[in-house]
Amino acid sequence: MIFRIVPALLTLLTLSLTSLTSCANQQTLPSSNYKTQLSYPKQTEELVFMEQDQSDNPLFGTRLSYQSRFYELDIFNVFIYPIRQLNWQNQTSILMDEAVLAYQNLDELVKEKGYQSRSLEDIDEVSFEFGQQKYQGLRGKSRIHLHDELYMHNYVYFFVQQDKIIRFSTNMKFAEQLPPPDDYIQGLLAELKVPKESAYMADLRKSVSKSNS
Repeated sequence: MIFRIVPALLTLLTLSLTSLTSCANQQTLPSSNYKTQLSYPKQTEELVFMEQDQSDNPLFGTRLSYQSRFYELDIFNVFIYPIRQLNWQNQTSILMDEAVLAYQNLDELVKEKGYQSRSLEDIDEVSFEFGQQKYQGLRGKSRIHLHDELYMHNYVYFFVQQDKIIRFSTNMKFAEQLPPPDDYIQGLLAELKVPKESAYMADLRKSVSKSNS
């Protein structure tokens, strides 16, 4: 199934993010420690771990970076952060909201770098299964026109685990004849174990819910 981004979703999500972010400035309870509570692979068949960054803001979570074994310029970033909404029963809707924000940020990057344009090819559903664990997510593919006839493909994947978003992103040049990097993503996702909902996020969501009622 192919999805198209609906710009109106951004307004609703921005309101939710604003409420959560304003409350996040007053942190008292412990939040997730991704340095000690996150389990992730140091290497897979296709990728080698490079570095981890963790934000001081609990809502922004952490970033893992991996380099391709086959083409050193292919870097895969993994962003893990709390779902910045009050509940996540409708995961498809949650992930589409995340796609809205991700592509807005990508368009800002294209403009900042002075690239020509970005064209969205499609966003479709993906399903990966590892033993008893099954992940339903979204995969987006864009073409970024750099200059002249040069372009690269941007792939971004979105999944939910616990109360966290797991977002994979990579830019691949000279990938016109290559399939989407699903194998790369599966190798990482199979070994990722994110922290459970922290006391901080549980209290934050409860506080925002009360203030909105």
